[in-house]
Amino acid sequence: MKRGTIDRLVCALLMAVWIGLVPPQAQAQAQTPSAAKAASCGRVAQALPGTGLTFTKHNDEVWSIDLKRKNLDTVKVILSCNADLLVVFVTLAKRAGIQKTPQLLDAIAIANQDYDLVKIGFDSDGDLAVRIDLHTRVVDATEVKVAIDQVANACNEWYPKVAAYVKR
Repeated sequence: MKRGTIDRLVCALLMAVWIGLVPPQAQAQAQTPSAAKAASCGRVAQALPGTGLTFTKHNDEVWSIDLKRKNLDTVKVILSCNADLLVVFVTLAKRAGIQKTPQLLDAIAIANQDYDLVKIGFDSDGDLAVRIDLHTRVVDATEVKVAIDQVANACNEWYPKVAAYVKR
């Protein structure tokens, strides 16, 4: 056999092995991201009524829930999903109302150590946010309710510690 023929055969064999190693589920997800997102958000939509909370659907990917808390009065919890994650968050303060001081940054670092699942930080807009990310393949009403409560409660507990540096 010629060298070129052998190279083509080896290349074809390697491609066949690679295609066989990639799970069909991963191939399907790569081919239809919008279908994966619809399925993911559909699981969230099915779970929300089971939380017992009153929610507002903004579109097929975003919901909000207004909760009463002692230190913040009303906390608007936003739920946003994509192909594999549900992000549950509260925007604690808009960028314009934040005084980024060393004390605020220390308080954020300490809070991130104190809370196990909740993350506190600045989002891509520069707003101060509190959030939890969940994999949508395992969400159910109980898990969603726990995440909503944890985000709202963390905001309520943490706000007095940083109130001097943020305006709501």
